[in-house]
Amino acid sequence: MPAIERAFFMSTRPESIRKVIVMQKQLLKLGHLATQENLEPLIQGLRDLLAKQAKAHKAKNKDTVRVLGSKPMLSEKQREKLAKAIAQLSTSHRFHLGAWHVEGKKMLSFLKDREPRFTVFMEGNSKLPFYAFSALPIITCIGFGACGKYCYSFKAWRYPSAFFRQLQNTLLILRDKETLAKKFNELPANIDFRLYVDGDFDSIESMRFWFNQLELRPDIKAYGYSKSWPLFLSYNKTEKFPQNYLLNLSAGSRYNAEYLAAMEKLDCVRGEFVAFPVTTKEKDNRAKYRREVKQAAKNAGHKKVFVCPSKCGECVLGGIHACGSAKFKGITVAIGLH
Repeated sequence: MPAIERAFFMSTRPESIRKVIVMQKQLLKLGHLATQENLEPLIQGLRDLLAKQAKAHKAKNKDTVRVLGSKPMLSEKQREKLAKAIAQLSTSHRFHLGAWHVEGKKMLSFLKDREPRFTVFMEGNSKLPFYAFSALPIITCIGFGACGKYCYSFKAWRYPSAFFRQLQNTLLILRDKETLAKKFNELPANIDFRLYVDGDFDSIESMRFWFNQLELRPDIKAYGYSKSWPLFLSYNKTEKFPQNYLLNLSAGSRYNAEYLAAMEKLDCVRGEFVAFPVTTKEKDNRAKYRREVKQAAKNAGHKKVFVCPSKCGECVLGGIHACGSAKFKGITVAIGLH
């Protein structure tokens, strides 16, 4: 996206966050439709969403241009720059119809020919410097409990491409594992890989698929977080977990302490990953933040605790990250919740 167009849309970011809160139920409904055998209701629901968003976006743009152009603090030179920027934007589909419409059209094309339009495996960024796979939250999360109330994945839905990538990947794992396997095999050698940043194992079939893929790629070091505990316990009865996969037991599931105790005995489990409410943010006072989180974990009965610094890949010297390292087996990784 050109810099001038990006600046225009960033100016409306708070509104986009409010919008996604309103849209969340509608997007979840689309996600549920993706699990049905007949995809026609999903296609029609998507078309209805895009038409509604395009209409709302056009109205918002007219109002935004009117308000910006009427601001008295703008100098004549600034008004000229604004007029030029608006003229440049006038040729953009994203400006006229909005990002939801533009990205949604890609999704409709995928539903037509099954060719992925969004990157299946995302390459790392500053916060998560590993390759990663995501699917729709809640829709694929058979074990979600209290976490459904504060799921961070919903925040990403202010970016249409994030939602549609998760939707596309959910359809791939449910309906086209062959394409998913092909894309997985194209990943570079000797990488760290996070399986499910968003979403979770939805079935024993999906679990078997992923673990078979990891067996075929022993060079990949995979890890993840899951609340699909019954699937792991069932899988363990007849099959073995790949040696290049480590599981973190994330808090907020619907299962009790008996399930947790059974899960902790599995070979693939590294340990628990738990969030605790604290008053200090890591970026404001790192030492105080670490003390608060560690004390909260100790008070909850966790004996061995490692405090997550929030950025994966930076928590341990030597390029090791605690959640993906067997050296941290049996140690609770704790993070602050604000």
